Amino acid sequence: MEKWFIKQKNRDLFPKTDLDLFQKAKLSILFNRDIVDIKDISDYTLIPDTLLNDANLLPDADKFFDLIDRAIENKEKIYIVGDYDCDGIMSTSIFIKTLRRVGIDVDFRIPNRIEDGYGINSDIVSEIYDSGARIIITCDNGVQAFDACNKAKELGMDILITDHHELKIEDGKDILPESIGVINPHRNDSKYHFKELCGAGVVYKLCIELLNKNNITDTILRRELIAFAAIATICDVVDLKHENRYIVKHGLLELRNTNNIGLNKLIEVSGVKKEKIDTYAIGFILGPRFNASGRLEVADAGISLLLSDDEDEANSIANHLNELNEERKSLTEEGYKKAVDIIENKKLGDDLSDLVIVEYIEDTHESVAGIIAGRIKEKYHRPTIILTDGKEGVKGSGRSIEGFNLFEAISPISDMLVKFGGHEMACGLSIEKYKIDVFRDKLNERAKLMNIDLDKKVEVDMIFPIAMADMRLLEMINSFKPFGKANPEPLFADVNLIVKGIRVFGQNRNVIKINFIDQAGGSREVVLFEPEDVFLDKLNKLGYKDINSLINQNKLVMDIVYYPKENDYRDIKTVDIVVKHYRFRG
Repeated sequence: MEKWFIKQKNRDLFPKTDLDLFQKAKLSILFNRDIVDIKDISDYTLIPDTLLNDANLLPDADKFFDLIDRAIENKEKIYIVGDYDCDGIMSTSIFIKTLRRVGIDVDFRIPNRIEDGYGINSDIVSEIYDSGARIIITCDNGVQAFDACNKAKELGMDILITDHHELKIEDGKDILPESIGVINPHRNDSKYHFKELCGAGVVYKLCIELLNKNNITDTILRRELIAFAAIATICDVVDLKHENRYIVKHGLLELRNTNNIGLNKLIEVSGVKKEKIDTYAIGFILGPRFNASGRLEVADAGISLLLSDDEDEANSIANHLNELNEERKSLTEEGYKKAVDIIENKKLGDDLSDLVIVEYIEDTHESVAGIIAGRIKEKYHRPTIILTDGKEGVKGSGRSIEGFNLFEAISPISDMLVKFGGHEMACGLSIEKYKIDVFRDKLNERAKLMNIDLDKKVEVDMIFPIAMADMRLLEMINSFKPFGKANPEPLFADVNLIVKGIRVFGQNRNVIKINFIDQAGGSREVVLFEPEDVFLDKLNKLGYKDINSLINQNKLVMDIVYYPKENDYRDIKTVDIVVKHYRFRG
């Protein structure tokens, strides 16, 4: 069930004077995001350079700059150890391009998701030692790599950590790995003014400051670096606030004009219009192609693409990433359908018996378990853990819903697990197969004790008549971009809309256009992206059988939650109303 809420944050700060509908919409959107004073509004809309913080305030930043100076002077080789996701790929690429520019011999090693697991480990340290290198810098990992750092110390190597993940804390104090330094804005002693950078964001700030310290202007390189950082910031789903908004806004501008051969080839094979690249294109089209290499093979291909200066090589890699992504989608869809079949067969009538879904799916690639868990969570609005066979037993990934701390729920029963880690909204774990059923039961008992709320909350910025949703509204909304985590795209609602006609389009009959008559008697067509049979099934469950008769009698009435979207057809711009949620009035 859905519960709709009209957000009313900071309404006591609204001006006492009369406001027109568009002024109310503007203030509602801003105030609902806690943007209320003049400076915050200015920073939010203009995204000025003043949002950028001093990289020297990052903890142990001085140790990074000292290490680089030493490596330049002594001609020492540096190995970058990144992560296999998009953030890790971008972080590694930013480091390589920058360190090469300042004259350092640099190479990289990305852990294999299946063979190595997450992050740097002792074997990787030994491998780099055997190569002859004596300096390691991590990115997007390492803050809890205690064994790996101890191994580096044992071998007489220098290791420096750059990361953005949560630190190990005991008695309120950070526990840091043995290393030259740990650069992470989440450290308790950090004086850096913004904690929500992704891994590539941390690396980007260090590398821009390194270029500054070496008096290297190189505009082309700087433009590439912020483009890479923007991709990672979007794909790692960090808060799009303050400094992250600056990185994404300017990074998107650079992406639309990039000369990076690899990026251009990937944009081309992905079918994205370069001049219209936005957060959606990065998060749902380009980003997954980088991630696919780390899921199904190794992430080296994504890095090689970004570093390539050869058209043929870049074209080959881009097509390979495209093919891997298609394979990833196929594996995900196959696993998702298996999971749905298992869950549906367990349903009691129309209800699920479990508050938390825990399912073992045979013959599913372990790298897509998290994606499947996310899709199942969205379909049933329940915390979901999907388990499958890994190299060393049963492995799985979990995704939670708002208001349910998955990490907190599992922690007291984590002694049942071989491995476990995560945070409020996601987790990773390993378990012996024979314990799955008992684990499921215990986790559901925990969910009952934690009073899990399974009602989906839909937050709306304000009631705004669809008849008034025109280009003025859309232009105002566009001025608030980029949207993402902690800065969601505005949603509006309109109610008591009388259905006057329904048309279904699409090869799979999954585009529904509904013509409404609003309360003022005006007509407006909206679009709903949903399979026709799903829409009709909802009507049938309410007892609405003869839909045409209801429409003819003006008795089919709906409330909708929507967002406006630009439709640019044959250079004629209009505003579409896209329905995200709806309900029928009895």
